[in-house]
Amino acid sequence: MKKFIKVLLVVIGYLSLKLLIGFTLNKTMPLDYELISSIQSPDKSRTLYVYSVNSGATSDYSYRVTVSSKNEFDKVNKENYFFHYDSNHGSASKDIKIEWVDSSNIKIIYDKNIRAFEQRSKTGSINIQYEKKDSDN
Repeated sequence: MKKFIKVLLVVIGYLSLKLLIGFTLNKTMPLDYELISSIQSPDKSRTLYVYSVNSGATSDYSYRVTVSSKNEFDKVNKENYFFHYDSNHGSASKDIKIEWVDSSNIKIIYDKNIRAFEQRSKTGSINIQYEKKDSDN
């Protein structure tokens, strides 16, 4: 019985160590960002950016939308996004339609099956409206 408990403790310790190392590596792996499109506001004071995020081999690509007044994607704080979504394991189109209604309002039209992780109605002084649509599939 003592030998069984020792083996069990070794197995539990080994699995715990693997989990700890896995979580640590996952937090330190850099995300890969790729700019998909940019749209300037009507008054040319801001630029809206849509970019993909590759989190690694075990995750699907996700997509983020952000606005910057610097008009340079590489200067955008990539964590300051207002819409973050994915294709919900391929059940939705990842393509969205974005338009500046005016310099203070953005409208986003997206597939109703998209899985949204973050969906804010305001970022700074800009209001965001969302409209779900039926899939084109």
